Amino acid sequence: MNGDVWCDWDPAAAPGLAASLPDGGAWLLMVDNPAQHPNGDFRLAPDGSLHVQGEPRLTYAGIAVYHPSLFADVPRGTAMPMLPLFRQAMAQGLARGAHHTGRWTDVGTPERLADLAAELHAAAR
Repeated sequence: MNGDVWCDWDPAAAPGLAASLPDGGAWLLMVDNPAQHPNGDFRLAPDGSLHVQGEPRLTYAGIAVYHPSLFADVPRGTAMPMLPLFRQAMAQGLARGAHHTGRWTDVGTPERLADLAAELHAAAR
């Protein structure tokens, strides 16, 4: 899970998802496109497969489950972007996902973080 997102998705689902992944597979949580990212990232097909091309596109929520072998070619201790690995899994038909329609917020800016904090504080009253 990315450190700059807030979501009501239940992480208790992760072990079951991990157990169902094929070697080299990835499962990504997808959300409706936020205002700051209107074109989305990937197409989620009706069968749950993810694709780089196609419409409609959803936004990657920053929450995923990976099979360890997805990282087999990444040298230990090396930082790298995830997008090339996602594309590799998609090209091999090993990437799946689900459309989360619950609450999700990208808190990647101080303004969005403050907005979420105010909203959660108000809801707690």
